[in-house]
This record gives sequence, structure tokens and C-alpha cells, in this order.
Amino acid sequence: MRNIEDVGFAKPLPIQMQAIPIGLNMKDMIGLAPTGSGKSAAFLLPLISFLMKQPPIEGHLVQDGPYAMIMAPARELAIQIESEFEKLTRGTHLRSLVIIGGKIVEEQDSVISRGVEVVIGTPGRIEDCLDRRTLVLN
Repeated sequence: MRNIEDVGFAKPLPIQMQAIPIGLNMKDMIGLAPTGSGKSAAFLLPLISFLMKQPPIEGHLVQDGPYAMIMAPARELAIQIESEFEKLTRGTHLRSLVIIGGKIVEEQDSVISRGVEVVIGTPGRIEDCLDRRTLVLN
């Protein structure tokens, strides 16, 4: 709750009021709203709520891969989503990794091998990591 306040959310925005209850009930949804309307938090907050109930991805859990994967159509959007995730999870055990083209593959592979709860990436780089078997989605 402190992180939500620190981000500056005084009250939920319309897309958040509609989407968060659906996400908390683990239901599929499609949300359409303009840029800057709070869509990222609308799906990240229910995800974070779920992830906080899971053990950290470490030890033997690393071999099964992350708990969640967020696919974004563009590098800039993937980076933006990870930034929001980091703000909303500050002070928790939750870790994320953005995997996108233009970043050093070996560095991304190293982080994946140590374990993260969430992978955020673009389709091409996610496919590349799956093909090279550095990203496992068990």
C-alpha cells in the first residue's frame, strides 16, 4: 500500500476500478484505455497481489522459470512496464527482468539463471530466450 501511495495513486483510475477486481479473481480480460490512464497498474496490482503469496524464485524453483511473463509489443513499453513493476514492488522479494533486443544477451541469461518472479519482454527476444533454453516456462 505504501508503494501505491508513493507512486501517487490517491484513488483508482477508471480502468483500474474496472480491471483490478477482475484480475484479483484471476479472470481473463481485455482493457482498452488511452495512454497515461493507468493500464499498467490495472494489471500489475492484481499480479503483484498473487506473487506476494508465492515463495521467492530461488533454489530448486529457478529451474521451473518465472511465475509470470508479460509480453509487450515494443521495447519502450516493456521498459515502462518494468519501471512500474519496480516502483510497485519496492521493498518486497519480487524481482523482474526486462528481456529486449539491444541488451546484452549474456547478462539477461545470467539474471534468468539466478531466478526472477516476472519476465517482461518483447516477442522476438522472448522467443530467442526460449529457443536457446535460457528461459523455461514450466
